[in-house]
Amino acid sequence: MKKLALIFSATLVSFHLMSQSSNVLTAWENLETYKREREAGNEAAAIQALLDAKKVIEPATKHPNTSQQSKTWKRRGDIYYEIAVNKSPRLVLEKEGALDTAAASYLRAATVEKNERNGKPIIEDKTDVIFKLITIANKMMEQGNVEIENKAYEKAFSFYERARYIYDQTLKIDPKNNTLPNASNSALLSMVACAVTANMKEKILNLGNEAIGKGIAEAWVYQVVASVYVENKDLEKAKEVLAAGKQKFPNESAIYLAEYRIAFEEKDTQRATQIINEGKAKFPDKKADFILEEVNIYLTQGDDEKASKALEEAIGAFQNDKEILKNLYFNAGIIYDNLSKKTLSTDKNLSKQHLEKAKSYYDKTLEVDPNYVSAYNQLANYHVILGNEYIMEANNLPFEKKKEYDELKAKAYSEYKKAAEYLEKGYSIKKDTTIKNNLIEIYKKTQEYDKMKALQNEN
Repeated sequence: MKKLALIFSATLVSFHLMSQSSNVLTAWENLETYKREREAGNEAAAIQALLDAKKVIEPATKHPNTSQQSKTWKRRGDIYYEIAVNKSPRLVLEKEGALDTAAASYLRAATVEKNERNGKPIIEDKTDVIFKLITIANKMMEQGNVEIENKAYEKAFSFYERARYIYDQTLKIDPKNNTLPNASNSALLSMVACAVTANMKEKILNLGNEAIGKGIAEAWVYQVVASVYVENKDLEKAKEVLAAGKQKFPNESAIYLAEYRIAFEEKDTQRATQIINEGKAKFPDKKADFILEEVNIYLTQGDDEKASKALEEAIGAFQNDKEILKNLYFNAGIIYDNLSKKTLSTDKNLSKQHLEKAKSYYDKTLEVDPNYVSAYNQLANYHVILGNEYIMEANNLPFEKKKEYDELKAKAYSEYKKAAEYLEKGYSIKKDTTIKNNLIEIYKKTQEYDKMKALQNEN
């Protein structure tokens, strides 16, 4: 009885193995049916055949014998690949993860079965496996680009990362394929760019340094890696990266600008100025960028005169860029306001000239952008200064000069009214607290107490 039982058990195992081999064949037949029905325009029949193929292939991937056959995984890869690329709404619920499953199946098909004599892989339809893997990786790169457009940076990064992995694994299957290293490098650089956009600092350093080490980094990679090191206060590492970048890209302005920022961070004004001057001479088409950095140096040093000259140079360079131009105009106004205050006690005429120049730049700011609220505040301040001067002049008159006193007070009132008008315009654009408080003070001067109370009572 024991002997018969053993024979019966062996028969069952043999039958189970045959059934799984049959499943692999059935999956292939269903897949062929899917293709024929699809070509004939019978979508419902095609989709059903594809789903039937999916159903029968899964048990075969789990059996100890058929799971070790390249053919099994190749069939599974083909099924999931078709599910992934078919746009039929009937497959919507099946699509999630299908492309990844297809890629994993093809990679398994290339490694799972070995030749007993030489140990080399036996790969079912190797050419098609390689083609499908490259196609899947390319699709993932495309989807990564779509996610970048959607600002879904983590998703984009994941697609680029998976694409790169597939390129690298496919190269092991087809080591003579010269396109794969380039594709992998492109995916790596896309990962770095995505990390920069999403401010993934650790990934910028790790992947950026990997790209630099592989010798495939473009100039911007050196720049962004150095920038992260600067943020981390590791200036020596930043200098090391930029030195390597400058050696490889001696004619890249971004490297010079990054070097400048390190000098600026170290408060090495002499070195920073040297880099700015070198940059302006070496890169005339990027001169405006270097001028802006020069302005930053002088503003930080509190040297308003040099900052104003650099700003005027920048204004000339940025006439066609309205976004930058309005900020330059506004900052030029601030600088001339500061110069006016500095020269007030030593040269009143020069102080007046600086004040008028400041006003002209605030006016230009509003010509470029009528909604630039801060400019309204500064123009109001200009008229307050004039009004205060008239009040001071009136207060210094002898008591008997009543007529002149009244005229000066009227002029002051007129200036305060102009200041109020500018502040009201600014406040109508943006309910800014500073403008609100300034407007309340002006209403006190113009004795418009109803307006003052209404503004004070605003929530």
